[in-house]
Amino acid sequence: MHSLASILTVISAFTPAAAGSAAEVSSPLRELPLTVAQAPITQPPAFEPSPAPVVAPVAVAPTPEYGAPPQRQAAPSNRDLGLWAVLPYNYGGFGYGLGARYALPLPIPSLLPAGRIRDNWSIEFGADYVRFSLGYLSNDYAVNWFLPVAGVRWNVWLNDNFAVYPKAEAGYEVAWVSGYPSGYTSPSYGGVFVEGAVGLIYKLGGGNLTLRAEAGNFGLKGGIGAAF
Repeated sequence: MHSLASILTVISAFTPAAAGSAAEVSSPLRELPLTVAQAPITQPPAFEPSPAPVVAPVAVAPTPEYGAPPQRQAAPSNRDLGLWAVLPYNYGGFGYGLGARYALPLPIPSLLPAGRIRDNWSIEFGADYVRFSLGYLSNDYAVNWFLPVAGVRWNVWLNDNFAVYPKAEAGYEVAWVSGYPSGYTSPSYGGVFVEGAVGLIYKLGGGNLTLRAEAGNFGLKGGIGAAF
């Protein structure tokens, strides 16, 4: 063992030393500055959503069972002027008289569904004069009524030429007695009244000339008129 150590000592004496340890050898990379190239930073393009595609409307064909609802048609004109004869009943008998009415449309919605039968409303103004001839104690005298009125009429047109209607009106009765023998005072009186009536209107030949008849509290009425 001693001789092996001696041999190794001799060999090491003749072996050249290393250029330096790894720690003592300076690397050429350590002496050069390290430069890191940086690429320019660019902003990503703004996001723009693509426009929504235009979809054409699709027409849906009606099924064979489908029928469009009928369109409401206006009823014939309810603006009219009429003259009539009056056959009133009171005092146990019939009298006679004349009357006139003027009607204007009222903006009241229709009560009937759309169809062949149509309806509208009127406000009506006018007056009647009636006379009853009576006899008492061998003397003839008469009772006279003057009746200014206003009312509302519901016109139900069964077709373009024929209508039926109910009506309600109110007025003031002005009455007096005439023909009393001399020396007697002719009485007079009056008061508010309400009347109900039903009637019909018929347009001649589809034109403006009309026939009209009515039955109410004061009797029967019938005459002619004009619609416009």
